[in-house]
Amino acid sequence: MNCPVCGHESDGKFCENCGSPLAQNNTQENATNSVDSFGQNPTPEQPNYDYNTENQNYNQVNQNNNQQYNQGYNNGYGNPNQNGTSYGQQFTNQNGGYNGSQQFTNAPNGGNNKGKKTAVIITSVVAGIILLLIVIISVVACSIIPRFVETIDKHSDKAIDGASSYISKDFDKESTAPTFDSDSATSDIDEDDYLTDTKSHVTYCESYDYEGWKIMGVDDDYFYNNLSNSDKEVTEITINIPEQIDGVDVVEISSFGVYLSYVKVKVVIPKTVKVVDSFAFSFNDNIYELEIADGVKVLESDAFTSMPNLKSVTVPDSVKEMEDCGLGMGVDDNYDSVPLKGFKMYCKKGSVAEAYAKENNLSYEIIK
Repeated sequence: MNCPVCGHESDGKFCENCGSPLAQNNTQENATNSVDSFGQNPTPEQPNYDYNTENQNYNQVNQNNNQQYNQGYNNGYGNPNQNGTSYGQQFTNQNGGYNGSQQFTNAPNGGNNKGKKTAVIITSVVAGIILLLIVIISVVACSIIPRFVETIDKHSDKAIDGASSYISKDFDKESTAPTFDSDSATSDIDEDDYLTDTKSHVTYCESYDYEGWKIMGVDDDYFYNNLSNSDKEVTEITINIPEQIDGVDVVEISSFGVYLSYVKVKVVIPKTVKVVDSFAFSFNDNIYELEIADGVKVLESDAFTSMPNLKSVTVPDSVKEMEDCGLGMGVDDNYDSVPLKGFKMYCKKGSVAEAYAKENNLSYEIIK
């Protein structure tokens, strides 16, 4: 009978070569009992021959099997001291008539760990780029913001200085303008009560600094209505500031803004006016001609600044103070005073007006 395990021909109940039990055909019961319900061989019957010889053979076979199993296990499972993440197992089980083999590979640290490492690397790179961008933006911001603030402060300072230069200045020396008389005939008029002259159509009130009237502007409604209802197109008008109103001298001009679209305006300042205040005519595009009568004494700072359409003016010898009055001057984007192009001043030799023209590099002509 051939052994079902190793194929050796034997006559007994056990294989003489490997010690495996041999199949018996004695009875149906022996065949049925050869394998139990769990697939395991029952305890074989004891042989009637020499147990020493049989056991020696059986032990030798088991020793060989164990060596084969251990060698396969070590070779398949891998040496733990070797590098690598994959390992395997291979074994052969020949106990009790069962012959089978199993081979598997388990790689817990293979593709999984590789994906995790890749994700960690990508995350680190992205985080590094974001951090680098934050640093760059911070450096740029720290470099630009102070310069931006400095520029704003610089222009703000210039604007403030320029605006401050427009504020009326107190006279450094004794003014030539008449002093205010508290007992004058107009002292009982409230300064908030602006009146309107029906002849010249200018508004006025009491001058608190000098004796007489102070011009506050023009009657806008009158000029607008007359220009719009006129039978013919009006392109030029002349506004004569009166020397007197109701028998009282006009001595001061505080404000005289005229804003009439497409109309050229000529303004005549009478000889009774002693002082033209700061900003009285400044930044007025409508005034194309200005006549200053002999008798006017003081032109305060920036009284005529930035009147681009005023191309010439005659300043009488009676004017004794006109420093920084703004005649013939404009302002640039930095609020610095600059001469207006095409402007010319007419004045007498040795006059205050001549000194003003020289100081501001204005074109001027000496008159007799």
